[in-house]
Formats: sequence, structure tokens, C-alpha cells
Amino acid sequence: MTEPAAFTAVEGPPLAAAACRWCGTALAGGEKAAVCNACGGAHHARCWNGHGGCRLATCRNAPLERILPRAARRACVHCGRSMARTAAACAGCRKHQTRDGRPSGPRRWAGSSVSALVFGVLAWIPLLGLFTGCLAILAANKALGAVRDDPGLRGRWLAVAGLAFAIPALLLHGFLFLLAMLG
Repeated sequence: MTEPAAFTAVEGPPLAAAACRWCGTALAGGEKAAVCNACGGAHHARCWNGHGGCRLATCRNAPLERILPRAARRACVHCGRSMARTAAACAGCRKHQTRDGRPSGPRRWAGSSVSALVFGVLAWIPLLGLFTGCLAILAANKALGAVRDDPGLRGRWLAVAGLAFAIPALLLHGFLFLLAMLG
């Protein structure tokens, strides 16, 4: 187990002139700083705590070095970043660890993609359509983001179909509302 970083208030020329290794901004006087016991690198205390350790990848206080021993890590086959041996996808490039980057196991449905399609169809119901059309757009955006971030999910076309139903229905409801207001 490695020692925690030494936390000091930034004072004097040595730390005041230093830049944080995580965010690259200068350490201001009176600001809390974390100085790594292993390599002596200066970091903002919030950057150290937010990232879980030293920015220098070869430092023993680097986040992954502290959490996982070398035997429990491997390199991503796509980007080369260090990752947990049991992880299915790389946190850096978000690709599955097969040579083609596609998931090797069964793919799951993104739950919000089915909701997007159902709400999109319900958007054509008068009066209820304004509410369900908006829900369809929100669910479709959530599903598309989830499918983009996790290659093990499917449901992109269900979400797109939900949008294809919801957007014209909302436009029609808006047009009919304007006609009712003018007439």
C-alpha cells in the first residue's frame, strides 16, 4: 500500500510557480495542494482527489497503480491504455476488447429505446401527444447516448423510429394549436 499524498497549503515561490499536473493551471497562493510523496509532483487537492492520485503514469501513486496490481491489468488492444483485466470495454476508447472492437457476447437492449418507440407512437394521440412526444424525444436521446457509449447495447433503430414518430406528431400538434388560436 502506498502512502497518501502530502497535503499542503500553497505558499512560497516553489509551489506558487508550479502548474497542476492534472489540469495544467497554476497553483494559486492559499489554495490547497497535494504534493506526491513518490515523485514530488504538485496537484490541486481537488484534482488529486477527483482523479484518485498522481497524474504521472509511471508514479506509484497513479490511480490505477494503487488500485490494481500489475497482474490485474492489461493494455487495450485498440488504444493501448492500461485497464482492468476483467473489463469488457476500455474506459478510454469505449471499444470492446475483441480485435474488431465489437462485443463478443450477447448484446442487451437499451431499455429507453423501447420506451422511445412506444412514446413516439403514443404521440399521435390528440392532447396526450404533446406530453408523450416530448417523452419520446427524451427517451430516444437517452437511448442513443447509451448505445453510443456501450457497444454491448442495441436499440439504436428503435430510438430513431421513436424520433421519427414523435417529431412529426409534435409538429402536427403545434400546427393544429396555431390553427385553433388563429381561427
